[in-house]
Amino acid sequence: MRPEQRAAAPPLVGTTLANAYRIIRLMGEGAMGGIFEARQLRLDKRVAIKILARELAANGEALLRFHREAEITSQLGHPHIITVFDFGTTDGGQPFLVMEYLEGEDLANRLHRVNKLPLPAAIRVTKQVASALAETHAKGVVHRDLKPANVFLSRIQGEDFAKVLDFGISKVRAASTSLTNASTLMGTPMYMAPEQAKGAVELDHWTDQWALACIAYEMLTGRPPFIGDDTAALLYMVVHEDPPPPSQINGDLPAEIDHVIKRALDKDQEQRFPHVTAFARALEAAAAGKMISIEPASTGAGLAPSAPGVGLTPVEAAATVAHDLSAFPPRPPKRGSPRLVLLGAVGMVAAGGVWLVRGPLRRPPPAPAAIVAPAPDPAAKPIADPAPPEAPAAAPNEPTTADDDTDSAAPTVTMAKKETPRRRAVRRAAAAKRASAPAAREAPAQTAPVKRKLINEL
Repeated sequence: MRPEQRAAAPPLVGTTLANAYRIIRLMGEGAMGGIFEARQLRLDKRVAIKILARELAANGEALLRFHREAEITSQLGHPHIITVFDFGTTDGGQPFLVMEYLEGEDLANRLHRVNKLPLPAAIRVTKQVASALAETHAKGVVHRDLKPANVFLSRIQGEDFAKVLDFGISKVRAASTSLTNASTLMGTPMYMAPEQAKGAVELDHWTDQWALACIAYEMLTGRPPFIGDDTAALLYMVVHEDPPPPSQINGDLPAEIDHVIKRALDKDQEQRFPHVTAFARALEAAAAGKMISIEPASTGAGLAPSAPGVGLTPVEAAATVAHDLSAFPPRPPKRGSPRLVLLGAVGMVAAGGVWLVRGPLRRPPPAPAAIVAPAPDPAAKPIADPAPPEAPAAAPNEPTTADDDTDSAAPTVTMAKKETPRRRAVRRAAAAKRASAPAAREAPAQTAPVKRKLINEL
């Protein structure tokens, strides 16, 4: 806004907006308009009101950005995101936002005064901003213009408490409208990710992670990671060059900080940390001289929830419980773990081994008579124990006695001396079965004494 336009604009101090908010004073001005301190009449509460500049009220794109900021910010209830209470229009047609009143200064003014922050303070601010971004990413919102001027630091119990501001050019992944065409760059070049500098339309949560890493770099070193003579040179460095390691500029930083910042500023967005919370935790661990293993997002893995030495404050932890990036497209799930498959195979082999060892032992031993020799040729002559020489013929009706069987086994006495009683019994049973098989149908009565004798011997 030019000075002559500001002078011609009607003053707003002292007026009442929507019969509810009395303007007290002008706190600051920006490209989109001014920030005023006001008093809510009904509750006698101090609030901050952002009013769009008069000349931009007729600009369709500026008006859309202002409405988007009101819509998105009012839906993001998070302790580290500024709260929007109301939305309206002045009598002159200028839209306004009613927000919570913050006392303090933005991070850009703080760095301008002190150059850089102590390591613990920088880590604390990074964690708080990451917690706020995780909330927006979980709802499918990408800020796209994260920079020190949009991080406000208020003092609570003597410590900095960060608030993320200005969602005017944020991107809602599910939105059907776009603020600009594909050829327009949206954001601040010093904190713009390579994919953003190339004019990519579909930006993801990694874009905000890059910007947060640039802010952390500046808080730790006192300068942005990329510095160019003009916008073109700056964007070339963002896309093609790597910044110097932070410890090279600030010798008091641990070397582990360099690895974390380098990864968050990787040109390939999928090689960065899987989400901003993982980046903040890794940076906190690096500040303590530790390194934690976090797989890149391209592997589908994330930060282990039990990472040692890394944690958020109770408020931050409660605010990031549901931050699972569910609003972004999920990656396909992996198949079953090879380790589980291997354990299952080992279990099956072990069970089979037990069955092989114990199964046969549970079966009863086979009876000796069940041992069957190869079937003889039906045409061959039955094999029987050799008859004793010159044995007297038995009478037709005279039964065979055990003495007769003893005499018939006399020729095999020499062989029987070398056998155990059990083997001899088995051999005799097999011989008896072979001898009796062919003639079983013709003379069943003749085999009965032999069977009785065999049973007696066993």
